[in-house]
Amino acid sequence: MAQAVYNFCSGLFGSKRYRPGEQEGKTIRVVLISDTHNKHRDLQLPDGDVLIHAGDYTCFGKEEHARDFNAWLGEQKHKVKLVVHGNHESNSPWVKNATEVLSNATKVLKNEVFVTEEGVKIWGTDFFWPVAPGTF
Repeated sequence: MAQAVYNFCSGLFGSKRYRPGEQEGKTIRVVLISDTHNKHRDLQLPDGDVLIHAGDYTCFGKEEHARDFNAWLGEQKHKVKLVVHGNHESNSPWVKNATEVLSNATKVLKNEVFVTEEGVKIWGTDFFWPVAPGTF
């Protein structure tokens, strides 16, 4: 999965790497994590402008895990915090109230685009079945 994300991002942004402060105002630093399964407090995240959690932040969709994830999310210094549900969260009883449960998220993405102040468009969708062969 990490290779697929790298290939996708490389296609979007090209292969040039920028250092902090280079081309000020034209670049952002995105921190992308997923599949933490309630181990988010074990992470040491790098600084960045945007934090994206791409799903499975709970174990088996437990609401207490989601609430602790929300508290942890509020402790992170990233200006924008985006969350996408994984298969563990998608069928949870609390998912209908996800915006309330995840109040420290800038946005919980569900088949929609979020546009940063810099104009970067980030699209996210929940986990879904079935995934058609050849989708990835």
